[in-house]
Amino acid sequence: MVNPQIHYGLRLTSFAARNFRSLCDVQVEDLPPVVLLYGENDTGKSNLIQAVGVWLRIVQALALATPKLLKRRDFSERDFEFGLYETYEPDWSDKAPPDAPSASEILGPHPEALFRYGSDQFELEGELSLTALSSDERRYRFGFRVSREYGGQFHCTVLTAIWPDGRKPDKPLALDEMLLNKDVEALRQALQNPWQQIGAERRFDDEWLPREPTDEQDRPLDPTGRNLKLWLFRAASGFEADRRKLFRERFAPLLTRQPFALPEPLPVVAADGKLELLLGDYPVEHRGSGPQQWVLMAGLLAMSQAAVAGLEEPEAHLSWEAQQQVAETLRNLVLDQSCPPYQLFVSGHSQLMLDICPTDTVYYKTTLQNGETRIERSVDLEEIQARFAMPPISDLRPRRLLAANLVRLSEDAVQHLNATVGEKLFEAKEKDGSLRLVTAKWMDDYLSGNMGRDGNERKDD
Repeated sequence: MVNPQIHYGLRLTSFAARNFRSLCDVQVEDLPPVVLLYGENDTGKSNLIQAVGVWLRIVQALALATPKLLKRRDFSERDFEFGLYETYEPDWSDKAPPDAPSASEILGPHPEALFRYGSDQFELEGELSLTALSSDERRYRFGFRVSREYGGQFHCTVLTAIWPDGRKPDKPLALDEMLLNKDVEALRQALQNPWQQIGAERRFDDEWLPREPTDEQDRPLDPTGRNLKLWLFRAASGFEADRRKLFRERFAPLLTRQPFALPEPLPVVAADGKLELLLGDYPVEHRGSGPQQWVLMAGLLAMSQAAVAGLEEPEAHLSWEAQQQVAETLRNLVLDQSCPPYQLFVSGHSQLMLDICPTDTVYYKTTLQNGETRIERSVDLEEIQARFAMPPISDLRPRRLLAANLVRLSEDAVQHLNATVGEKLFEAKEKDGSLRLVTAKWMDDYLSGNMGRDGNERKDD
C-alpha cells in the first residue's frame, strides 16, 4: 500500500488540445515548472490555461472514482473501469449514476463555451509527472474526448490511459489488484487538489457567514477570489488543525513579508454576519489595489494547495518594484518542491513574468492565425526581453501614455517641471533605464529636434 505520509509532487510534462475554443490543434512538449505564455491580447493564452484545468479535473474525477464506487452495495466489473481504461464512457447527463461527476464540476458553469465554434466535441491529452522524495519519477498519460449531445447533455470518452511502465491494459484490474496497485493509489493521493485557476479579474466581494455550518462547505475557491474570505475564516477558526496550520504558516507569511509587509491577517465576523479580513485595524478593502491583488493571489495559492496553478496577469495594479518582488516570491514558491504549487502556468503583459522564471526556462509565444491559436516554443531570451521592453523615447508620441495611473503632485513638483495644473505628463526612459516625468511641450521640442535630453538647445553634434 502507498504510505499516506509520503509527499508527492505533480506537474505536467506535455499537453495537447484539439477544438477547445481557439485551440484548434495545439501541442506543447517538455513543460518546465514555470510555463510562461506571452503574446498579444486575444491570442489564446487564457484558453490554454483553461484547457489544462479542465483536463486535470477530468483526470482527478476518474482517478478518485474507484474508492467511491467501492462504497456501493451493488457493483459490477464494469464499475471498476471508471477512469482507468479507455473502454469506460462516463455519461454526464441527468441520468448519470450518483458517483459520476457532473458537467458543472468538470467543465465549469458555461460548458458550451469550451467547444470551438462549429464543433460538437473537443479532445485533451496530457502527461503527468509524479515524484516522491523516496521514489523515482512516474509518468501517466491520459486522453479524453468530450462531446456535446442534443438536449444539452455532455459525454466523456477515455481515449488513452497509459501507466508508468508503458502498460495499456485491455481489461480492468481485479478488486484486490486495484487496492494494492501502488501506481493507482499514488496518483489518487497526488490528485487530491490538482488545480487552481487565478483569474485576471480578482476582487473581494461582500461575504456573509452561512446560516448553516454545512452551507457552501464544499464550494471550491472562486478563480476571482469572491469566496476567499469564507475559506480564510474557516481555516483560521475551524477545528481542522491542518487548515489552521496552513493559514498561519503558509498564507500569513506571504502577507507579512515583502512586497507590502502587511500586518497579520485576521478573519472576523461582524455583528450582522458579514465576513471581514482585517489587516491591522482596517479591512483589506481599505488598502490600495496593489495590496488587495497580492492578498487575493497569496490566498488562492496558499489555501487551495493546488499542485498546478494557472495565474493570469499577476502584474495587475502592481508598481514596478512590487512586480519584481512578487515575481521573486512566486519563483521561490515553485522552486520549493516540498509543498505546492509545483507548477505555474502564467500569462501576462509585463516583464514581471521574466523574473518569475528560472534562468534556464523556456517561453511560449501565442499568436492567432485565421482564428486558430498557434504556440511557438522559444529559448531566445533577447527576443522575449525586447517584447516586454519599454519603447525608446524617440518612439514616443505625446498621445501615447505609458501608464494610466492618476498621480497628484505637490505644487513644488509642478513648478520644477515647468508645468501647469491639470496638464498631462509623460514617462520618458533614460539611457540608464531610469524614468523621468516630462511635459507635452518637452516632448514636442525633443521630437522636433530643437532640444536635447538635458532640456537645453540641441547643438549640431
